[in-house]
Formats: sequence, structure tokens, C-alpha cells
Amino acid sequence: MGARPRLRYTTCAVALCAACLAASGPRAQGTPAPDGSPVVVAFALAQSGNRDRELQFASGTAALQKRLARFVAEDAASHLAKGDTLAVEFRQVTLAGSLEPWRSARLDAVRFLTPAYPPRIVLSFRWTDAQGRVVREGERDLTNLDYQRDPRAALSRDTLRYERALLDEWLERELRAR
Repeated sequence: MGARPRLRYTTCAVALCAACLAASGPRAQGTPAPDGSPVVVAFALAQSGNRDRELQFASGTAALQKRLARFVAEDAASHLAKGDTLAVEFRQVTLAGSLEPWRSARLDAVRFLTPAYPPRIVLSFRWTDAQGRVVREGERDLTNLDYQRDPRAALSRDTLRYERALLDEWLERELRAR
């Protein structure tokens, strides 16, 4: 019983720190775009309770963020007109599938893909033209409940194939000809 009050104080302290950080606004971790790229990508990830599926809790988080940023920068650049810019901020990245460490100690980092755990990406963006006028901006909540049948991801061996398919579809839809 002696550990319970200490745990409560620790939980309160962590919650207070999280509230202070949230109140100060999102502090995005910028990922440098390739030189000369019209696309800037940042990550301001918030926890939602899906700890084993979220990008920030996955092993190799920085590498995964870098891969997603590079994909968005390269794919979006091919859709943008000359002089246009795009700023994308990832707010939440929930990977497809779920970790199920109780199956086996050797499988503790394996994502089991089931329809119950689709990929989800919450992002905000701002697209501006060469004159600096806002073409489109907003926040999008991307998900695909039928992600396992997506033909874009079916033949890929990329570990982020379902998340990349979501982003690819969003970029095509959002950045198509004005």
C-alpha cells in the first residue's frame, strides 16, 4: 500500500508536464526536406492510447519518421506546380496491425495485421502557390478500413506500405489539378 501514493504523485506529475507541454502548443520535430524541396514535413505526435501501434513508440522512431517524411517530400513535389510549397505536420501516426507480445518472446516486435487495426494518420497541411497565397489548408484524418486489400500495398515489401498507401492516396486527392 505504501507504493500507491507515490505512483499517484508520479502519475499526476507526468500528467501535469504533459498538460504544460500541450498548453505551450505543438512543438514539431522538423525533418529537413531534401535540398531545394518545396515540401516541409514536421512531426508533432500526440499519444492517443494505442501505444503499441503508434509511430512514436515503435522501435526506430526517428528512422520511421525520416522515411515517411522523405516519401511525402518526394511524392508531393511531383504533384506541385513550380513555385508551390507544401507544409505537412503529422499529429498522429498509428501503424497498421497490432503488436501481440504474448504470442511468443521472439515475436514481440512483429505487427499482426488484422482488419480490427487499420492504419491511421492525422495530419495538418498548408499548400501555398508561388505568390504565397493559400491554395488549400486543413487537417485530415486518414484511414483505410480495407487496407489489406489495397492494390498499392499488395505487392510492396515496405514495412510502411499501408501508411504510404494512405499518404499516396491523400496526396493524389488533395494535390490534383486546381
